[in-house]
Amino acid sequence: MYCNHKQVGKTCVNKIREGKKNPPKGRIINKDDGLIQLKPRSSKASYKPLEKIIGQIKKHEITGLDKLYKLQKELLKEGLTFDEYKNYIQEKINNDKYYYNFLSEGDISKLHKNYRLMCQKKNNKITMILEDRERNKKQKNLFKRKKNNMINYQKQRMIDLLIKELKHTGANGISHQIDMTITPENWMNMKYYLFTGGRYMESHDRKWVNIYSLLTNTNRGLMLGKINHVELNKFIMENEIV
Repeated sequence: MYCNHKQVGKTCVNKIREGKKNPPKGRIINKDDGLIQLKPRSSKASYKPLEKIIGQIKKHEITGLDKLYKLQKELLKEGLTFDEYKNYIQEKINNDKYYYNFLSEGDISKLHKNYRLMCQKKNNKITMILEDRERNKKQKNLFKRKKNNMINYQKQRMIDLLIKELKHTGANGISHQIDMTITPENWMNMKYYLFTGGRYMESHDRKWVNIYSLLTNTNRGLMLGKINHVELNKFIMENEIV
């Protein structure tokens, strides 16, 4: 009537014992070699016995000279020059310091030679960094100068076109004395002399309004047809003033 099995009536299943009764099935790793690897029962790594080491284990003993070589790195970070390092070693020898009492002339010459090489490598690295900075600074200045020249060139063309359109328009509120010289440098002050004010924009103002809006926009790249700085910089890098 009722179907009974081995799990009926159990509130907690011992997964370890049940796992031993029902071991996991095999999984083929590489079909070509035919090897079978069992699925891991948990995320914990399985126990592996340590491999037997054959042969004699060599112990590397740190000598006093090795400690002095290691100390050179710390002294170099502190900015000690080669001449100062020579005086530093001589002072230690004169004061009978422990690690310096057993140094031979050959050891001292090795220390001097190694520290000299370390100083040369550090100086060469600093020189390369300074040269790269100077080169990048020059490139930035050249790019900024080129960018300003291209934008000012296009701005001058648009100013001339604006004055030409204003001379031919019959709209009211526009100054008729616009024979003044307007350049990109004095545009911010001279643009106020183009209009007398006291009127609204009309349909016949469409020709010069678009030009004027580009000249007064804070985004200077719009004068070159670029909406963001990335496109503007790419355009300046790839083109020259015609």
